[in-house]
Amino acid sequence: MKSLFSPAIALMNRLGYNKKFALLWLMSLAAIVMLVYSLFVSLSQVIRTSQLELEGITLIKHTSQTIHVIQQLRWLSADLLGGDEAVQELFSDKEEEAAKIFDTTERKLPARLSGSGEWNNIKESWRRLRHDGFSWTVGDNIAAYTRLVKQVHSFEVIVADQYRLTTESELGKYYLIDTAINKLPDSLEHLGQLGTYGVEILNKRQITETDKISLYGILAKLYASNNLLGANLEKIGLDNPRLQSSLSAAFSEVFDAERQIADIVRSGILNGHLTTPPEELYKSTSAVLDSGYLLLHGSLLPITEMLIKERIAQSERTLYMNIGLALLLLLVVGYFSAGIYFSIIGSIQSLARSSRAFAGGDLRARVRLET
Repeated sequence: MKSLFSPAIALMNRLGYNKKFALLWLMSLAAIVMLVYSLFVSLSQVIRTSQLELEGITLIKHTSQTIHVIQQLRWLSADLLGGDEAVQELFSDKEEEAAKIFDTTERKLPARLSGSGEWNNIKESWRRLRHDGFSWTVGDNIAAYTRLVKQVHSFEVIVADQYRLTTESELGKYYLIDTAINKLPDSLEHLGQLGTYGVEILNKRQITETDKISLYGILAKLYASNNLLGANLEKIGLDNPRLQSSLSAAFSEVFDAERQIADIVRSGILNGHLTTPPEELYKSTSAVLDSGYLLLHGSLLPITEMLIKERIAQSERTLYMNIGLALLLLLVVGYFSAGIYFSIIGSIQSLARSSRAFAGGDLRARVRLET
């Protein structure tokens, strides 16, 4: 057994006691510093990623506002092209609002995103809509707005990727983010399409088989997206029960309102009666969309921000606590190492004094060890 430790014994035999203990203290210090550094790097990465996510959520707020105003312009332009001049002033105000939102969003974007091909394509599509949109047919105009919504939503997903939102490791937060970025916007977009095509059909007061197929397709997509949305809400509730009741109540109102819009389309349009006034469908759909985006900006995104900030605070507390404990442990090790050092040195000095006394002929000397 002793042979196993022969290198350490050989080294220690060459060192005085001061150097022996100095070496042990340095080794202890190095071990603790390495552990603390490893923990610091790990928690710092969590904090940096969480802060990046918060920046991404801020940008998502702007892109989702952009999508909302495009959806509003879509059915207003469809209404105008359908002959309803009463919405001209509302359309102009909304178009001016959209231009400001586009400018604000672009200013908020970092250079790598504002200069990207995706954003330039969005700006070009927006420019063409403003310049040429009213020279197109109603169908082409609606299709162009729908493509623009899709472009902005795709860009929003790119933003989420860039800011690590789509790679969130905690399940509850992942489903919150997925709901805010994908599931809820998909549901609202299908509802917006349903209202827009419905207004177009009611304005022209006739419905073709192609129109019916389109409406049934949109209704199917709306129901499918709501099922996925409901599944996400269940998963959020399982991971974080304190959010379940508030989110379920808020989304139930949106789901109920969407079902009412779907009922209006089925009973007032798809059956061929076309008795529903276009403005009624427009106002109802607009109110539901506003409620949906209010839910997005007033609940989902703030809750996600709150949870991420809680994680940052928890990581910082853990980091500071562990650094404090490591320093305290280092002090304790140093304190007891000093005690061992002085204990051994005291015993050796007692032996040395007694040995010198015996060597000098004093046989009355005694060795007194306290350890």
